[in-house]
Amino acid sequence: MNLNEATPSDVPVEPLPTEPLTILYQDEHYVAVDKPAGLLVHRAKQTPLDEPVLLQQLRDQIGTFLYPAHRLDRPTSGLIVFGLTSEAAAKLVNLFTKRQVQKKYQALVRGYFPDAVRVDLKLRDRFGEEQPGYDESCHPEQDAVTRFGLKENFEMPWECQGFSTSRYSLVEAMPETGRWHQIRRHLHHISHPIIGDHRHGDNHHNHAFEERLGLKRMLLVATELELQHPFTGELLCIRAKLGREFESILSELRHGNAG
Repeated sequence: MNLNEATPSDVPVEPLPTEPLTILYQDEHYVAVDKPAGLLVHRAKQTPLDEPVLLQQLRDQIGTFLYPAHRLDRPTSGLIVFGLTSEAAAKLVNLFTKRQVQKKYQALVRGYFPDAVRVDLKLRDRFGEEQPGYDESCHPEQDAVTRFGLKENFEMPWECQGFSTSRYSLVEAMPETGRWHQIRRHLHHISHPIIGDHRHGDNHHNHAFEERLGLKRMLLVATELELQHPFTGELLCIRAKLGREFESILSELRHGNAG
């Protein structure tokens, strides 16, 4: 499993925070942490040696070795879980593989979103596409399904692309599979790209949020994981907050004070 999904367009614009990582859950088998936007999960060949990575920071913070079990894109923030042993990680990977983990994300997207949408669109995993010798034929399309639900609509008095106002929606995403940039690509496919997504998004609206609100990140957060604990059998539900910057953006949109 390749956990490093960084691409040149995903490089953070602002320096990463230096405060300790927020631990969301920890027992003798697992630790869950709130990953900041812009932070790589782990180091790859092209990662500069002086660039901070989540795996190393968390290992140093809690003083124990960690085993990755799933991934988040560099620009995505929120909940990610590591095993504290190889056995624990393998059991968690097995749950993900069997689709026995319920995952929820929240995103701010362009346009008024319908109440509910199910996107069933095959995707090609494209790990390493910027590297010499990348062969697309070695990465066949795979099943990819995401369910989306509307949480809130917003309309701002911002002129954009010939329209007198700009419309946005807060949506919840529930991916049933785990393909490369799945949520981002599915939202782009249905013409509701995520705000701040410089790879699959809308540059006009990204620029509006940067100019008017100082936004320099993608507004996609992994907010919840629900699973049966592989060792205890109990139902485990771990949640992460949207974060101060995301909440501040929503506050501005709700009050229409940004423009």
